[in-house]
Amino acid sequence: MLVANVGVIPGRERIFLLLGASVWIALTGILDYASGTEYRIFPLYFLPICLVGWRLGYGTTLFAAWLSTATWLVSNYEAGMQYSSGAVWIVNTLTQGVSFSVVGALVVFSQRAYRLAETRSRIDTLTGLLNAGAFTAEAVRLTAMCERHKRPLTVVYLDVDDFKRVNDSFGHAQGDAVLATVGATLLEGARETDLVARLGGDEFAMALAETDAAGAEIVLSRLRARLIHALAGAPRAVTISIGAAVSLHQHPPIDVLLQRADALLYRAKADGKDRFVVAVGDS
Repeated sequence: MLVANVGVIPGRERIFLLLGASVWIALTGILDYASGTEYRIFPLYFLPICLVGWRLGYGTTLFAAWLSTATWLVSNYEAGMQYSSGAVWIVNTLTQGVSFSVVGALVVFSQRAYRLAETRSRIDTLTGLLNAGAFTAEAVRLTAMCERHKRPLTVVYLDVDDFKRVNDSFGHAQGDAVLATVGATLLEGARETDLVARLGGDEFAMALAETDAAGAEIVLSRLRARLIHALAGAPRAVTISIGAAVSLHQHPPIDVLLQRADALLYRAKADGKDRFVVAVGDS
């Protein structure tokens, strides 16, 4: 199921980036040698170091940094650079290597901070599900995919019946525990292609690709059974009402499908709560 983009780098891309960085470093070393000892072109080494740092993490970045250092050392030595003693060579080489490494480490740190901020902007902190904004963005893409391949799509809207009573009777900590349990149960019952989100408060949503009315009935029956089992230990009886809007061919915008699912949710509540209602309707 889709919760958030974790940014895993495929092995093929990892190899390509590492080989590309090595080739760039080698070419820079050749240019460094050809330009002689008077011209300083070592900033060109920073580009592959930064690229590797942004994509591949600390270990590979340190490899690129010290490969650059070794290349810089050999190219300048072969070009005829001279110092007053061997100690100067050692100090300058270490200084160059540390500077490459520090810049690479800062790039890795910046990338991880950026990704963490991006993830937090998409994730509901209590449940670990997508938040409303991330759900809408991902659901737009899912709707377009189903439209392109002429596949059905089901959008589900659900909430906890009389949730306010849980908070009023047992406190917000217990209410949060109920919401967290609902979120975890939805996530466990979802498929890899499904979207699962907490929209706010006690309201949750799902988008089920390639799921028609019959499929939605099966999914929601199983999901409701899972929720009943998971919430059995709550201090008071907790039930869930669910509305599911099914679109078969020409899919309306996701906000329209959510509105339809919300209306079906309220129909379920009007019919006595603790149930689900499924209805089909294209644009």
